[in-house]
Amino acid sequence: MILNRKLDNLRLYKIIVSFILGIISFIGIFYSIRIEFSGTSINFALSLILPMLIALSWGWKYGFLSISMGLVFLYPFILGPYNGWASLVPSITLFIWIGLHGWGSLSRKKNRTIWNNIYILQLIYIVIKLLLYLLLFQPLLKLDIPFWYNNVMENLGLDIIMIFAIKGIIVDSILIAICESILLMPFIRKLFKLKIYRGAKYNTPVLLGIVAFGMIFTFLIISFNNLFINNIDVWTWIKNIDESTILTLSLSLLLFIVMAGITVRYLQKNQESSIILEKRNRQYLQVIEKINKMNEELESKVDERTSALKQAIKEMNEFSFGVSHDLKSPIRAIDAYSIMLLEDNPKIDSKSKEMIENIKNHCSGMIKLIDKILEYSKLSNKEIEIESIDIFEIIEELIIQYKIANPARKLEFKLIGERLTILGDKILIKDAISNIISNAIKYTRNREVGEINIEISVYEKENIISIKDNGIGFDIKHKDKIFNIFQRLHNNEDYEGTGIGLTLAKKIINKHNGRINITSNKGKWTKVELIFPKTNNTVAYNKGLNEDDI
Repeated sequence: MILNRKLDNLRLYKIIVSFILGIISFIGIFYSIRIEFSGTSINFALSLILPMLIALSWGWKYGFLSISMGLVFLYPFILGPYNGWASLVPSITLFIWIGLHGWGSLSRKKNRTIWNNIYILQLIYIVIKLLLYLLLFQPLLKLDIPFWYNNVMENLGLDIIMIFAIKGIIVDSILIAICESILLMPFIRKLFKLKIYRGAKYNTPVLLGIVAFGMIFTFLIISFNNLFINNIDVWTWIKNIDESTILTLSLSLLLFIVMAGITVRYLQKNQESSIILEKRNRQYLQVIEKINKMNEELESKVDERTSALKQAIKEMNEFSFGVSHDLKSPIRAIDAYSIMLLEDNPKIDSKSKEMIENIKNHCSGMIKLIDKILEYSKLSNKEIEIESIDIFEIIEELIIQYKIANPARKLEFKLIGERLTILGDKILIKDAISNIISNAIKYTRNREVGEINIEISVYEKENIISIKDNGIGFDIKHKDKIFNIFQRLHNNEDYEGTGIGLTLAKKIINKHNGRINITSNKGKWTKVELIFPKTNNTVAYNKGLNEDDI
């Protein structure tokens, strides 16, 4: 309801303003600039600016309203009664001029194209106006219908008609440029309820300043010309100013208005660009401020979380050592009591002795398990000491150690591939490889010959240490479980162990940005691959180790 009332008020305002400006334009016709040429007069009806302003602001309907209700369309009959009915031609072209530019104004508000550009439309209008003057002016001039002016010319040369047409085209084109300039001024836009751009702040003083400066300059030039060339006193010249001077000043005024419009339009665009840039800069600074604030908050949260994490790790370590001590003490006590029972009671029967030995073995296994758990918990906090590691040297040392530790076993090791140097923590890498080889030795226990093949491969992006045994293997569907802590696929009675060795190996390899992969064929073989990121320094090497190498 309120919106409809506002729209109705706006329409009423446009109608009233269109009518008033139409009347003012009609009155202004009587004060048009007139130039005598070959016995006829050429008139410059500058007041046509007003209905054109209406059309450019509100569209062709209000433009038509202004020239019809204000009687502006009669201006050719008033200024050129000697043209008789030929005055219909400029009257018709007035409607075309107003209508074409009014349509263009409405069209540009929706979408700007080359066809609704104000100067393209003016060019179209020029063509139409020339055709109408060439086709209609002479026939209408000769039309034998009574006219209120008795001295109607019966014939005009084509050259005079073309002068009329070209004069009208020049004047209309100048008026369009002037209208564009005038509509750049904020107070004019406010009158027509148009959007006032932020960059238009200085439009009015700049435009008026340029026009004032131009007119003063023109006036001084004419004054000097009259004073020094024509020897006419300035006051005498001003009192008896002639039509040529008025024409010169009038045309100069129009020229400087057009020039001022061009300058102001450029200034406005520049100012708008500066405003947009300033706005973007403010937004940028606000974003930077928000980012800095978020960074500060994030850093504060990170510090809090880091402090909390360090405290949690410290408490976990203290807990681990505490649990280790609390668990080991009673287990060691049980082990000590078992030894005392065996030493103080030499007459214990064989069955009881076997049971006590089992207790001792379980205590020893439990202590080893606790040590492994501690080793696993410490690994997360351990800092890696980077050094150059000769993988072949480590593997050769481990092979010799395990052969010495298993004298009753027939073990056959084969080490092939390229001599490889990697970067990492030597102690941790050796521990990881040791766990894998230890498992290979353990799970080949039931083989007559334990075959353990170790191959080192160097590729473009990674190095692979492959350890394959001919042990009992496992069902590959349990592959994901095998790296979980305490997860074992075999009974403790058949194969001793804590269930932590592979988990430790995987964690060590991960700390070196590597990965571990395991494949197996149940009852036949198991293959473990330790995969490291590529490093340099590889030397061709191929060597097999067996019992004779010890």
